[in-house]
Amino acid sequence: MKLFLLFLLSLEFLTVPVRKVGEYDLVSLNSIRKSFGFPALKAGRKSGFVAYGHKVWIYPDDSTYRVDGTDFPTDEILFDSSGLYLSADVWADILSRVTPRTYYWDTEKKRFIVSRYPPSVKEARLDEKGDTVIFVLRFNGDLKPRLREKNGGLSISIKRGFYRGRWKFRDSRGLFEVVKVFHTLKGVTFDIRYAGEIRWWKESSPGLLKVYFVGEGGSNAAPLSGEKPVKGSGKKRKISLIVIDPGHGGKDPGAIGPRGTKEKNITLSIAKKLKRILEKKLGVRVLLTRDRDRFVPLLERAKIANRAGADLFISIHCNSGRNRKASGVETYFLSEPRTEWERAVAAYENSAIKYEIKNMVDTTDILKYILMDMAQNEFLRESQDLAAYIEQSLAKTLKKPDRGVKQAGFYVLFGAYMPAVLVEVGFLSNRREEKLLASRKYQEKIAYGIYRGIKKFKEKYERGR
Repeated sequence: MKLFLLFLLSLEFLTVPVRKVGEYDLVSLNSIRKSFGFPALKAGRKSGFVAYGHKVWIYPDDSTYRVDGTDFPTDEILFDSSGLYLSADVWADILSRVTPRTYYWDTEKKRFIVSRYPPSVKEARLDEKGDTVIFVLRFNGDLKPRLREKNGGLSISIKRGFYRGRWKFRDSRGLFEVVKVFHTLKGVTFDIRYAGEIRWWKESSPGLLKVYFVGEGGSNAAPLSGEKPVKGSGKKRKISLIVIDPGHGGKDPGAIGPRGTKEKNITLSIAKKLKRILEKKLGVRVLLTRDRDRFVPLLERAKIANRAGADLFISIHCNSGRNRKASGVETYFLSEPRTEWERAVAAYENSAIKYEIKNMVDTTDILKYILMDMAQNEFLRESQDLAAYIEQSLAKTLKKPDRGVKQAGFYVLFGAYMPAVLVEVGFLSNRREEKLLASRKYQEKIAYGIYRGIKKFKEKYERGR
C-alpha cells in the first residue's frame, strides 16, 4: 500500500525502449512521440514534435536541440539508419520543459521517474575562484548530503533528493574529468571524477553544501576534514504573492448544511473578499486557484501556487461534523495527524479525491511515510506559525470558539513549496453557524480575521524573527 500511494500522489514511471551506447542510455525520438502521442514535426534532417503548445526540434547535424526557439547544445545525439536518438538525460530535460511534470532518468531501473512536485535539490553549480573550484548545492533543509571518496573521485548522494538541471558539468581549471548527475528512486548522486590529485574540504549548513577543490599543492589547499561555518546570504525574506484556494467547486460541492448551503459557494465568496482586502491593505498580489464555480483537482491546487512562485498558500474550507452543536474555527498545517478528530477532518476534505481517482484506498495509515518526500517539510515551522496567527485572529474577530491549531494530511497542501495552511472557518452542520456563514456581512468578518493573521505573520516573517 505504501508504494501504491507514493506512486499515486507523488511519483509515476514511464518505461521506453533503451539503446545502450558506451556509457549513454539512448532513447529514440519515435519512442517519445509514441509514448505521449505528440504530433510530429519534420523538415529535412531535423525532426521534432509539438507538446502542449511547445515546439521541440532536434538538429543532429548541429548537435543541438531547440525548445520554443531556445537552442541547447549536446553531444549526446545519435542519428543512424534506425532513427534519431538522444540520451535519456536530455529527454528528461526536454520533457520537464514542455510538460506539466518533472522528469528524471532512473539509471538503475532504466525508466523515467515522473514527479508532480518541484525538485528538492534547487541548484547545483561550479564556481571558480583563483585555483579553487567550488561545487555548490542548495536543497530542501531536511535533506542531508552524504560525501564518499572513491578511486579517482568524490560521490555526493542526497537521499530523497531530486534535481532538475544540467546533468553534466566541467570546470575550466581542468581539475575534473567530468561531474555527472545520476538519479535512482532513492535520490540523486553527483559523481565527481578527478583529472589528477585533488584536495577538498567542505562548508555545510541546512539546505546548503559547498565543497572546495584544489589541485595538489594549490595555494588554497586546506585539511581534508576542515569545516568552516557558512554565513547567511543576508537577503531579506519578503511576502509579495499569496495564493488563496477556495475549497471544493464545480462537481464537488463540499459540505452541505441542513438549509442546503453549499461549502463551495461560501469558500469562493470569502476568498474573493480576502483577495480584495489583502491587495488593498497589504499591497500584495493575490491569485485565486478558482474565481468561479469550477472543479479544480486537489493535487493541482498547490501546483498552481508553485508555478506562480507564491510566498503563502491559504486554503479556505467549512467544517462539518456529526455533533450538530459543534462550532468554532480551527486551522491546520500539513503533518501527521495526532487525534481521531484530525484524521476525520482530513479524511472528509480529502474525499474530493474521488472525483479525480477511481478505486481510491484509505491512506491515513501511511501519511508519515509520504511526508518524508514532501516539499512542505522545509516550511513546517513557518506553516505552523502561520496557522497559529490566523487561528488566533479569526477566533478573536468572530468571537467564536478557538478550536486550536491542528495538523493532518490534507491532499490540497501536498507539494506546496511555501508556508501553507488550511482554514476551517465554521461548521455548516450547525444550523446557527450555517446561517452566519451564508451571510455576506459574516463572510467579510471572516476575511478580515484571516487577513489580520496573515498581516501578523508577514510582519514577523519579513523581520526574520
